[in-house]
Amino acid sequence: MGRPKLLEPLADGTPMLRRVVSVICDSGLFSPVIVVTGPPPQGDLLRAAVAGLPVVCTTTPRPEEG
Repeated sequence: MGRPKLLEPLADGTPMLRRVVSVICDSGLFSPVIVVTGPPPQGDLLRAAVAGLPVVCTTTPRPEEG
């Protein structure tokens, strides 16, 4: 595939990650909503997918360690 599965577009073209995070934000159940990504370059793509949403993005320095 070559890119994170969460960036795959849904039927309307919206990346899956953005839709899921948007629903979580709209629910009002969690504040803040934290999106944890891996390092660049894939982490940058995930952060771009949620840009403009009311979330806090952070990067795990060693994703292979969980």
